[in-house]
Amino acid sequence: MKTFKQFVAEAPKPTYSALDIQRAYGVAPRSTGFYGSRGAKSTVPGLSGPPSNRVGSVNRDMNRFANIRGWQSAIGKAEHGGKDDQYNVVFGGGKFDTTKGHPDKVVDGGKYSSAAAGKYQFMPDTWKMVTGSYSTPMTPGNQDKYATKLLSKVRNVNLNRPMNRYAVSRAGKEWASLPNLSGKSHYGQPVKPYKDVKNWFNQKKKQELGPDYR
Repeated sequence: MKTFKQFVAEAPKPTYSALDIQRAYGVAPRSTGFYGSRGAKSTVPGLSGPPSNRVGSVNRDMNRFANIRGWQSAIGKAEHGGKDDQYNVVFGGGKFDTTKGHPDKVVDGGKYSSAAAGKYQFMPDTWKMVTGSYSTPMTPGNQDKYATKLLSKVRNVNLNRPMNRYAVSRAGKEWASLPNLSGKSHYGQPVKPYKDVKNWFNQKKKQELGPDYR
């Protein structure tokens, strides 16, 4: 007769789809109960965790991560006319080497001139301030890291919360393409409508969280 350990060792192992794992670690369809809408239990036994771990349909860590990714995409698209991931682009459309520091070169664009570079159009002094040096490599990872630092530490945007007009206005003091509460740029430059910025945020957040995100 087989021992219990042998029986368990020989039993077929369950396989979970990416969607199962996604639900287990943060995303689950919404359900309605006494306390209102919240994430349902995980589809993977034993991984649901307490209801307090879930914020709406996602857990706190996953929600924050998706919010960060949403902000990164929205800012990048606002700064580059709807194009994302323009890490190696300077003001005016030219390219630079992201393995090196800030190019620190003013480009004459006619009506406007700027030395902004990268996905988030960092100005040279901003890059030095947030990273500690002009020569910090402007890799995609560094650009994402320090743009997030500007959002949360300098402009006091709460990355645990969804995007809203007030947060966009605060971020607009760093990125001129983001609108203030009046729908205009803090610096009198061309600006994207709030609805476009929020849509870009939501699109990226949904992409990160998957089909169960509401």
